[in-house]
Amino acid sequence: MYNLDIPNSLHFYTYYEHSYSLKLAADENSNMFSSIATQPLTENNRLKGIGLFNASMLLYAVSVELILKARALFEEKDRIKNGEIKNLKDFLKTWKGDSNGHDFFQIIKYYKIDVSEEHHNIFLELKEYAQWAGRFPFSLKYNDTKQLGSNNRSPGGLKQIYNKKINEFIESQKIIMGI
Repeated sequence: MYNLDIPNSLHFYTYYEHSYSLKLAADENSNMFSSIATQPLTENNRLKGIGLFNASMLLYAVSVELILKARALFEEKDRIKNGEIKNLKDFLKTWKGDSNGHDFFQIIKYYKIDVSEEHHNIFLELKEYAQWAGRFPFSLKYNDTKQLGSNNRSPGGLKQIYNKKINEFIESQKIIMGI
């Protein structure tokens, strides 16, 4: 599966594998979250639920980010082979612009990756988890923090459909990449 002309650090298959492994872990966390949600509400269960929720969303978000990066690396394989792209920094410079490198839509736009409206909406929900919500209780951006804090809102909800729809997207990208 690996092309020896491309280092593992820039090989699309490496990113696919990592994407899929995180998606499987997110599925397991999501199941544990669903299970804890049916148990009596104790402080321990509440905190465990918060952790499982955030971990699931973060894992789904990073899984999406990595499959998109896998696809981008697949598109860049000739530039990697000929030495134009030598490392991850070179790769990120190609498409990220002013983004932080976690912006799904920057990758989708630059590489013209076909995304259904349904997947687009899921990616919108997950984008904040890749950028901040899976790791921090509030955004580093003042306006986001103010809005979330004043409305007692969370950035999004864990949906059982993520398992199926993210798997569909990963499988569609596998086909395109010939994996």
